[in-house]
Amino acid sequence: IAKALYGILGEEELDVRIDGRGYAEYLALPETRARRTSSFFVFQEPSSHLNPLMTLEAQLAEGSLAGGPPTLEIARRLWEPGEEIELASLLPVYPKPHRPSGGEKQRMLIAMALKQLANLKPGQPNLFVFDEPTGSLDNDYRDRFLSLLFEEHRKRPFTCLLVTHDYS
Repeated sequence: IAKALYGILGEEELDVRIDGRGYAEYLALPETRARRTSSFFVFQEPSSHLNPLMTLEAQLAEGSLAGGPPTLEIARRLWEPGEEIELASLLPVYPKPHRPSGGEKQRMLIAMALKQLANLKPGQPNLFVFDEPTGSLDNDYRDRFLSLLFEEHRKRPFTCLLVTHDYS
């Protein structure tokens, strides 16, 4: 459902109606296209959604993420104080299945979403989807992410779909 609302499934994959429209018609709407340019989808499995042919640093500065706050400033908020050396050593890494860890990859995707949030203009259509964003994180990093997410929402309200089975 999240992928359908975000508009990343092929038209031929669904026979559904969204807001009374067929899926192909929904995808063609100017609002749907505009929403995707200022939104972000954090997938449950980060390994399959990071490009193994690009360094993490390049991916954090790609496309619409090029503007806004510096990458390290955003990513640093998802690491413990004093872990700047660890974070800096991850940026030149090409994400492969074994490195960085699942939690580090998840935090990189979350950093990308937070950077996109920082670039959000008032009134700009948006949809931020977080599909099990804390599944690879321990409780401390989960709480850190949720605090940042709520802090960003207080600064500039945005539409968020948060999928989780984490009842703690």
